[in-house]
Amino acid sequence: MAERKKKQSKSVAPASLKCEFCKKTGSYYTVAYHRDQVPPVELKKFKVLYDEGFCFSIIRCPKCKTIYMRHRYIDNEPGNGSDEDVYTEISEEKLSEQLPFFMNKLKEFKSRFNKRLTVKISSLGKDERAALNIFIKYQKHFLQFDEFMAKAGKPLQKVLAEVLAGLAERGVLKAFGSYPNIQYSVPDWE
Repeated sequence: MAERKKKQSKSVAPASLKCEFCKKTGSYYTVAYHRDQVPPVELKKFKVLYDEGFCFSIIRCPKCKTIYMRHRYIDNEPGNGSDEDVYTEISEEKLSEQLPFFMNKLKEFKSRFNKRLTVKISSLGKDERAALNIFIKYQKHFLQFDEFMAKAGKPLQKVLAEVLAGLAERGVLKAFGSYPNIQYSVPDWE
């Protein structure tokens, strides 16, 4: 039992080395959006080490270098739904173990994605590449138009509808449904 406690204490940074925000946050922190909680502004200043978009990311405090793994949990159960981000502190050792796995997963997805495209990404325009990179960043082979809008940067949002329509017209993407509920996918994914 004593050895187990010793291992747990090594897994996270000692409180004496943490900045004020990370001390206050602790090793486990939850933002419950279904209870109208908002993330602290300090979290926006954290450096993103790995980002899988909406559901998962790994971030590091710029002041004390504390590392948190963020998971998004959504339960749509009627009458008992929840939507929350859970931040769990991880050690530098765990980061060095897991980060290569996530980066390799992203690399494999990108390779598979590029093989499925009918054209080379380098032959596309800037906005078209940016739209396709949304698929890669979030590691999805299909997205709805509103998901694209939420994930696209401000300059791309202005031209996104015509960029996606152009990619679908050229056969680079498949489009299903009608505006605004259009779903775009990579052809022949399966």
